[in-house]
Amino acid sequence: MNQCQLLIANEGGIVHIAKALDKPTFTIFSPYVIKSHWASFEDGQLHTSVHLLDQNPDLFSTSREDRKKIEENPSFFYEQLTPELILEKLSPFLKHHI
Repeated sequence: MNQCQLLIANEGGIVHIAKALDKPTFTIFSPYVIKSHWASFEDGQLHTSVHLLDQNPDLFSTSREDRKKIEENPSFFYEQLTPELILEKLSPFLKHHI
């Protein structure tokens, strides 16, 4: 990671390593992950992310019942996280950092 300019990845340990190295990060959150629990240091510039709930807040909530619903049928929710939704936030991030 020390040799990289930036990181685009799903949420996980490598994202936290990149942030510790002060590398720009773009994080894609799984629908069942509560973004507020893991989106440390997000400022919309150096560290930004996309989560289905940000794009479609009426689709589900972070309640335990809704999270169980997602875990029972995750494919439906992953299908809602389209490339267009990701690119809407990723393109400006890349333009800013590259």
